[in-house]
Order: sequence, then C-alpha cells, then structure tokens
Amino acid sequence: MAPRIDSIERFAWQWVGVSIAFAGLSPALAQEEDPGVEAPNVSILGTYVDPDDNRAVDDGQGLHILAGWALSDAWQIGLNTSYVNFDTGTPGTDFYRSAVGVDITYFLNPDGFAPFALASVGAVHNDVALSTQDHTGFTAGAGLGLLSPPFTDYGIRIRGEVRYVYDDALDKPEDTHFSLGVMFPLRKPRIVEVVQTEVQEREVIKEVYRDVPVPQQQPVRDTDKDGVTDERDACPDTLAGADVDEKGCIRERAVIQLTGVYFEYNSSRLTENSKSILAMAAASLRGQSGMRVEVAGHTDDRGKDEYNLSLSRQRAVAVVAFLTSSGIEPGRLQAHGYGESQPVDSNDTEAGRERNRRVEFRVLPN
Repeated sequence: MAPRIDSIERFAWQWVGVSIAFAGLSPALAQEEDPGVEAPNVSILGTYVDPDDNRAVDDGQGLHILAGWALSDAWQIGLNTSYVNFDTGTPGTDFYRSAVGVDITYFLNPDGFAPFALASVGAVHNDVALSTQDHTGFTAGAGLGLLSPPFTDYGIRIRGEVRYVYDDALDKPEDTHFSLGVMFPLRKPRIVEVVQTEVQEREVIKEVYRDVPVPQQQPVRDTDKDGVTDERDACPDTLAGADVDEKGCIRERAVIQLTGVYFEYNSSRLTENSKSILAMAAASLRGQSGMRVEVAGHTDDRGKDEYNLSLSRQRAVAVVAFLTSSGIEPGRLQAHGYGESQPVDSNDTEAGRERNRRVEFRVLPN
C-alpha cells in the first residue's frame, strides 16, 4: 500500500522546519576549520527498524535526516527528523511513524574513527490504519554509533548508528533503529587577512639664501618595507616582519613566520595560495645569497604525538622542495618538524590552535 498523503506531507513539513532552524543558526556557530564534527553538518541515513512485539509487524524501513553543529571539540547538538513505514503484509493496513527532535552527541577521537554516544527527545506521530487510534506524543531514545575518518578532501564521512527508541503511543512501543549513511560538513571558507605596513615619508625643506636653482628631491623608496631605503638596502625583497640590520639584511637567528602558508587537510600538499607566499620567500633568499635557513614545521596538539611530528616534518620538506624548485640551492635549506612541542599559544581554543599550526624560517648562523 502506498503511504497516505497526509503522512508524506507531515514528514516534508518536519524537514522544512529542521532546515529553517539549521540555516538560521549555522552562520553563528560555523567553524573556520578543516571539516569534521566541529563544522556544521548534515547526515542522511537509511534506516531499518526492528519493531516492538506490540506493533505486530516484522520490520520497518525509512529515512533519517540529521542537522548538527558543535558545542565543543567532542560535543554536538543536532536537529533530527525521521520517517518509517511499517509493512504489515496485508494491503490497506500499513502504518507510519514520523518524528522530529533534538539530539545530544558525544564523539571520541573526532578527527579519526569516531565512536559516539547520543541521547534524543522529541515529538512523534503514529499514523495507523484505524484513524481513531492515530497518536501524537512524546518520544525519547539513546544510541551508539561510529563515524569513519573523512574520505574526501571536502570531509565526507560514513555514519552508522543503532538507537533504542521509546514512543508513548498506545502499548508504549520500544523499537530498535539501525541506520547507515553519509555525513557531510557545511563549512565556511578560511579567511586570510594580509596586513600591510606603511612607511611614512618626511619632506625635508632646506632654506636657501642664494638665488640658485634647487635640484628636485627624489622620493624616498623602501620597496620591501623593511625600514631601510632602497639606496642603502643590500638585501632586497626582505620578507615582511623580518628583523633586519642597518643594511636591510635579515639578522642571524631571526625567526620569521610564513603567514599565509597552508596545506590541504591532513596532507603535506601546499595550497595554491601558499605557493604565491613561498615565491616571495624564494625572492628574499635570492636577495640575501649568503643566508641559510631551517624550515620548521609545527602542528597543534590534536592527534597522536608521533603522527603530528611526522606530518610537521613532511610539511617542512614540502616547503624546502618548493624553494629548491624555485632555484634556491639545497645546501642553504634544512627541514625540521617539531610536531606539537613548541606552541606559541594555548591549544584550548580554536584561535590558539590555528596560531600553533605554522611554518617558520629560522635563520642559521654562518
């Protein structure tokens, strides 16, 4: 028997309500970070139901849609809606369950295989063959599940879960829902701010008492904005923010953070924007031919220590490879990964973790 029209309409309005609420709250809670359980996300799951004996049917099939966002690294709140068809095997007697509610979920190891536990409350409507026994009321549930690691650059993951579900309808059924599907993040693009410093120019007016032509003064130029004018700068194209001497050359043991250098998620592959930043770094190295540097890679504290140490070294090696391909002599470059061992800020906040994920130039003594 085909589902009754009012049941389908009820499920459609449920999902419209969830979508509107999610769209309104997501911009305020969105994370500017690699996709995962910390980013606003949507899950679409197919569901098989092992019903309570009181329902007098063998099984049910349906659809479960969840919209969620993070309260912290591990906790997530979500809106959910579901629709189940219970097939009695007798034409004209199928019945339907539609529900909408709120989930609270706790994830272990959010960045890898992520087991999770959840609890839910909401409203449910049981639409049975005898309309006088239709019932709308309270539902609650609890469950366990597992998320796979992301398997695309965008962060799509497989989600499976088992839920115990209670309805306060007639006979108070207690069903078991088995669901499997995909979760995909809704993420905001990372915004990189480029701050340019300005060097103020002072015009010096000289008082002349003789009636002679005065040569026009040339404007003072400092192309690389290191505080040393071009006519005195022995090391052109110095990286912004570097500590330089009176000749405009970067001092030994200076540490320069390569702001704007990023990598693809969970990878040592440079993003296209990062390559333009490193092209400027290569120009700076060519302008100071005697300078040797260590390329130092760092991570935040999420993930295992050994993995972070390996990933930070791979990223440092990727930067060295780009610079050598740009004509910098390999003997002037060293790659070293420090993992999470040298934070510059707290790892307890997202802003602090972002500062800790960085690449630095460390100028070596000659």
